[in-house]
Amino acid sequence: PRFWIDERACKSCYECDRRFGPTARKHHCRACGRVFCARCSSNALPPDRDPDGAPARVCGVCYD
Repeated sequence: PRFWIDERACKSCYECDRRFGPTARKHHCRACGRVFCARCSSNALPPDRDPDGAPARVCGVCYD
């Protein structure tokens, strides 16, 4: 991504505004760099250049 949001500054999911805490973990979208909860970043895209790489976790907007 062009930028990577500092997860320490994020208090809630970028999409649904769910507050992060012990039961709601933070996940970066590997395409846009924003921080989401698990539900809003549950999509995966195949790795771009590395055929042996793991699928990349992405948000719904980047997945579409």
